[in-house]
Amino acid sequence: MKIDQTELKNIINKHPHEKTSFTKLNCPSPKKLIALLRFDLSDRKRSKVIDRLAYCSTSAQEIKFVNEILTAEKIFDKEAALIVMRRNQASRKKGIFKKSPFPKLSWNSMSVAAVITTIILSASLFFLIKTDKPAIERDSTLQLSLISPDNISLSLSELIFQWENNPDTDYNIVEISDDSSKIIWKSEKILSHTLVPPEELKELLKKGKTYLWMVTSYLTTGRQIESPLAKFKVK
Repeated sequence: MKIDQTELKNIINKHPHEKTSFTKLNCPSPKKLIALLRFDLSDRKRSKVIDRLAYCSTSAQEIKFVNEILTAEKIFDKEAALIVMRRNQASRKKGIFKKSPFPKLSWNSMSVAAVITTIILSASLFFLIKTDKPAIERDSTLQLSLISPDNISLSLSELIFQWENNPDTDYNIVEISDDSSKIIWKSEKILSHTLVPPEELKELLKKGKTYLWMVTSYLTTGRQIESPLAKFKVK
């Protein structure tokens, strides 16, 4: 659903004052990460989650922790199955179970235990994600200035993205959004402070349409700075 021009202007003016990272909002949720590792996603959804992982600074730690949880769950299931199998073999051989200080195990009890273990580990993951600091912190004291395009109309042959050059920059990421602020394209790591639109981006940009763009600079100090949103129109 599109927004009118007045609302769009308010969004653009408001964005530089927001504390939430524009890029962080697009990180996959813990639920999506678990579904990815369990192969529960369709090919299209799996591809979208993997694409987002490339631009999320915290997902590497999160997906590693989720994978450890699922691995521990599989090991638990195998060990539980082995215990049940050995007890069944013993019962067939001797006719009865030997008296044990531990309660007799069944597949139902094993399943319940597995579910409880998974819930505990998932809760640990939730609190880890909530409390763990991102690998790259956003520096709200600095702001990256965009040079061009900024509120102008130009053809694809004239379109060149330019922004302020910070001497401490390691690399930059450019994000292009449609007029409803939905991201339609993200660049790979850019080492310079200019970008000539590649063919894949040109194919997405339609004549007569207005677009938004921004840049996130990742510094050698381990921090990141973001530009405000700027708009341009393709003629």
